[in-house]
Amino acid sequence: INPRHVVPTVVDGGHAIWESIVILEYLDERFPEGPKLYPGDAKERARLRRLIREAEQHIDLEGIDPITTEYFGKDGAAPDLAIVEKGKQKIAEELALFEKEIRGDYFAGNAITALDLVVYPMVGYVNRITARKPETKLTETIPPKLAAWAKRIEALPYFDKTYPPHWK
Repeated sequence: INPRHVVPTVVDGGHAIWESIVILEYLDERFPEGPKLYPGDAKERARLRRLIREAEQHIDLEGIDPITTEYFGKDGAAPDLAIVEKGKQKIAEELALFEKEIRGDYFAGNAITALDLVVYPMVGYVNRITARKPETKLTETIPPKLAAWAKRIEALPYFDKTYPPHWK
């Protein structure tokens, strides 16, 4: 279905769509009567899109990815702790910035948006890395307001259906 052989991939009426953010945008346009993943006016939608891009770049690529490479991608070689620490600092800085962007229960008020769906797995990864490698203490980088936001996500009725079983 997907020439890159990766997930997620969605098929709608024979039309295959892949890449997470593209799927979220497609769903928002395809089902306009449903909850809006990019709500608000053009400025608010641009804020959500900008923050999604920043999360992908700064939390994921510059923070999480180097740490996972050091601990899980080196075939048993010792992690470079300087790289791990730099990634941890980046995660801490970015999560502090993202905490300031919460506008109610969620990032855009009292309803889930695409931004919530993109950032939560990153916070989940921070928790998962800490569970597997406690010495990283990455969970300590999650500020209180963001931790409370994550608990609200985890309390959603459909959360357990989407949580990876091998992470439990």
